[in-house]
Amino acid sequence: MIGPILLGGQFFANRRNIILKLERETEKEDFDKRTAEANILLYKLGQYRLPTHTLFNTLTVIMYLSRNDPALARSAILLLGDIIRFYLIYNEDTYISLEQEREPLDKILKIYKLRFGEVAELLINIDEGVPATTMIPPGLLVNLAEGISKHGLLTDPSCPAELWIERLSSGALSIKSKNAIADPGAQKDNHKRGQLTRLGETIHFLHPENRVRVWIEAHVFQVEIWLHEVF
Repeated sequence: MIGPILLGGQFFANRRNIILKLERETEKEDFDKRTAEANILLYKLGQYRLPTHTLFNTLTVIMYLSRNDPALARSAILLLGDIIRFYLIYNEDTYISLEQEREPLDKILKIYKLRFGEVAELLINIDEGVPATTMIPPGLLVNLAEGISKHGLLTDPSCPAELWIERLSSGALSIKSKNAIADPGAQKDNHKRGQLTRLGETIHFLHPENRVRVWIEAHVFQVEIWLHEVF
């Protein structure tokens, strides 16, 4: 009788251990799910879509043009209206396609030409391995463009402003930019403030390894963004 009793006890002990293990795994899955939901909520609460710097500068340009060139002022108003309307439409979306994000980016670049003249340019290079359907957070490229226009130049032909998007071997998306620094005498830590810092904090909510790196090298302002789990 002792043998069957021991075997029975071991069976129930193993069964209990299995149940406890399943409960722990279920709790972990539920915890991970809740954490992901909370991060998405924090992302949406902290989204930094249309930079206020862009809004105020564009309004200043419109005010100036309204006195000197009403037709161009009207064009600027239409461009700004289209950009604001775009982000109102996609306000609740966590991701949009690269093709969709290009729409407000192209309009922002047109506004830059009104602000800085036709010489203003941002060359955009997208690797063949990154299809137009690739999903990215709304406003990512617009905030990046505004960051590099604020801290660097879009009008220096000796160091043209450029932006590259490529898929890394790890599967992460890399977005890089470089342009001549606006003020070589500025303190090196000044460029770490502003919307680029907030942009890094915001995309971190989507994935803990998402990050933004900003640095200056040989009077060139450079930014690199890493996005994980993009599809």
